[in-house]
Amino acid sequence: MFLTDRSHLPDTVTSYDVWKTLAVLLMIIDHIGAYFLPDEQGLRILGRLCVPIWFFLVGYAQSRDLSWRLWGGVAILSISNYIGGQPIFPLTILATIIFIRLILDRFMVMSMRSPKDMFMACGVILLLFLPSNALLEYGTSGLAFAVIGYLARQKDTLQISKESACMLLFAAVAFFVVTQAYGFGFAYIPSLVVFMGSGVYLAMLYFTFGFEKTPASNLLNISGVRQFLQICGRYTLEIYVLHLAIFKIMATAFGPLELYWFEFRLFVGS
Repeated sequence: MFLTDRSHLPDTVTSYDVWKTLAVLLMIIDHIGAYFLPDEQGLRILGRLCVPIWFFLVGYAQSRDLSWRLWGGVAILSISNYIGGQPIFPLTILATIIFIRLILDRFMVMSMRSPKDMFMACGVILLLFLPSNALLEYGTSGLAFAVIGYLARQKDTLQISKESACMLLFAAVAFFVVTQAYGFGFAYIPSLVVFMGSGVYLAMLYFTFGFEKTPASNLLNISGVRQFLQICGRYTLEIYVLHLAIFKIMATAFGPLELYWFEFRLFVGS
């Protein structure tokens, strides 16, 4: 199994490994709150902080891979939803990633022809949020973070000013916080926590990300920390699909949510 065979892991930890491990841990905290402790809003607040990381990395990546692993993950989690009596839509974040990878390059080429086109692109993201959110997790708010990732990869070529970058970061985070506050019913303080946390993460990613390899220090080698970071960073998809499918089934069997086996539900609230 990949979790026990570490012989093929390299002797370096990359920035991807570190950021993805952080996102994985926050994601699992979020899903524990979603499926087993729904009254503990603090878990959901922490969980929101992984979202900017995931979508930034999707936009930053040079690859637009649409492998069978992504499609298979969507299928497995959709089947898990059906088995556990949970809504099929919105589809998992993996489907949102597929959607973003399909359109991002073309979207950015069209958006960056002029300031007017960029303004119109922002309008499209806003207008399409509600219908897209009904079909795909996070909808076009995920696309907004992917745009930031794309611009971070291209910032030297595009010569984006810090002022413009900060405005786009602020807009993406504000849009995300508003949508999450609406969806989760967050009050002022939780919304502020999500805003500050997401803003700090996104600024760190935009202004400092790009060092793809860092030497594995002595600290990272203590008690298998390096291997843990590498496994979380390089098997993110498998971890996501496996733990979420298990959580969904366990929530139906034992959790506090009122779910029923094989109850077909197409959308939330149906």
